[in-house]
Amino acid sequence: MNESVFQLISCIADGGTYSEDALCKQLQVEPEALSVLREQLACVGLDLFTGDAGELSLPGGVDLYNYGDIQTELKRLAAELAVPRVLNSFDVVDLKLLPFVSSTNQYLLDEVVGAKNCHAKVCLAEYQNSGRGRLGRQWQSPFAGGVCFSIAWRFQSVAKAAEGLSLAVGVAVAEALESLGVSGLCLKWPNDLLINKKKLGGILIELSKDAEQVVIGVGINLHMPDSLAQEIGQPCGDLSLGLESPIPSRSKIAARVIAHLASLLHVYESQGFEASKVRWEQLNAYRGQPVVLLSPQREVRGTVLGVSSSGALRLDVGGVEQTFVGGEISLRPDL
Repeated sequence: MNESVFQLISCIADGGTYSEDALCKQLQVEPEALSVLREQLACVGLDLFTGDAGELSLPGGVDLYNYGDIQTELKRLAAELAVPRVLNSFDVVDLKLLPFVSSTNQYLLDEVVGAKNCHAKVCLAEYQNSGRGRLGRQWQSPFAGGVCFSIAWRFQSVAKAAEGLSLAVGVAVAEALESLGVSGLCLKWPNDLLINKKKLGGILIELSKDAEQVVIGVGINLHMPDSLAQEIGQPCGDLSLGLESPIPSRSKIAARVIAHLASLLHVYESQGFEASKVRWEQLNAYRGQPVVLLSPQREVRGTVLGVSSSGALRLDVGGVEQTFVGGEISLRPDL
């Protein structure tokens, strides 16, 4: 996708009606080029509506990020979360806002190579064409249909800090959304955020090549078209399922989640997962339920007891407690 595509989206983002001539003049392109741009819009899940008189519109519009609004909200949240030393740093840290990117995680993994001072760096994108999920899956979301970002964080001991980190991040994201009035949230070990037992979001944690930094990717569905949900192949939900009021702006949601995540990461190396464990257990979607734990090597059936202080899954397997760590493990309810 190129800059012209984003310029077209920006022109029609308000949901208004525009003539083809007006758009061509604004974008400084010929009608044939505009037709090509319209085709590219469809590739990212946006379809222009053509009226009887040939006028064009994007029904409902699209909520684009506003960099200034995000920074303003981060400043306001600094006092609310009582971590000004962390959040004030976002005034000077490179908070990169991109219209298109292959993957926000990959963008930061490439950025941190050899960058010894790369800390609390955020990449936020309107659209990922190769967003990554766990177990090599692709994270799918239409243009501006969710909140997808990554943050690079440097710990003194990455191996120690990464223990249980995806679970603690899940708690931080859930609490950020709850502070916006979202209800019905729960967590599925090790890295899924659910709403009314449907997948709302996911977390992907990767290490830099030098294993000195962690890159944390977060994806949250705001608007999930039925057609895309069917492609994904599992029950998916969006924020509308947990809100009685209109969905807040994407800028406000992004800032709130980034702020809560920064608050967590600031103390995580000293406190570890233990500080988030009680809250994670409260949000545990499958506590006391029979499940099937799948990995390439085997299949385990048991009842979920909870998680250990390091974030390992605790299962009752035939009357014997066993623990399982992350990696190539998937959790499914035993129906």
